[in-house]
Amino acid sequence: MPIRIHATDCCTDPEPHALNAANPQPHVAGVVDGAFWRFKLSGEWLDRHITLTEACGTAISTLLTVPNFPSDINLLASDATSSIAAAINRSRSTDLQSMQRTLQEEPLYDTAAPTIWIDHWKGWGNGISDAISRDNLPMAIRIADAFGIKLHEIPVSPEVGRFMWRTLVRTRTHDAPVFQVLVIKIDGSTTTLFVDENTTTAKLLEAHAVEENMNANTKLRAVRG
Repeated sequence: MPIRIHATDCCTDPEPHALNAANPQPHVAGVVDGAFWRFKLSGEWLDRHITLTEACGTAISTLLTVPNFPSDINLLASDATSSIAAAINRSRSTDLQSMQRTLQEEPLYDTAAPTIWIDHWKGWGNGISDAISRDNLPMAIRIADAFGIKLHEIPVSPEVGRFMWRTLVRTRTHDAPVFQVLVIKIDGSTTTLFVDENTTTAKLLEAHAVEENMNANTKLRAVRG
């Protein structure tokens, strides 16, 4: 049975390099069998801790590249121990627990999970995805060429976009004092949301959307713990 290595990495503050001295952009990135993806970190994502964005790398691979190899062993490799802990449901971080719960609510997760193995890779073994995360694609291509790998980019999927959006909303922090808002629907079901004095109506509605059906097509619902 073939083993597919899905290596991921993240950089939140990339240094300028020769081919991009002005404005390198931070990314979460991953690669498997020459196919690479990258998710640009912008807006609120720049305020999230790198342990969360690193863990999002293995989650994105679970939804984006693992489903392409349903009959193979899919090894998720990361140099961040926090990412490994989250993937095996052993993280003590509230944000990482929220991220993993959000991943497990995605319909693709149940299909992908039985094929997945997790491994910790030291940084030097993760050069291609590391370079991509630092917005240094020329370096990634050079490293890949040295191993006889031809790189090609694949776009992130709608499932990845939805997962990252829901994770972003669920990991927002609140300033003290924090209040609970109980939303009661016509059918009698309820949803509890947390807000502070600065929470806008838009963010309240966005948080509610995350905890309810995403749309009529997916019928994705939150798993109540």
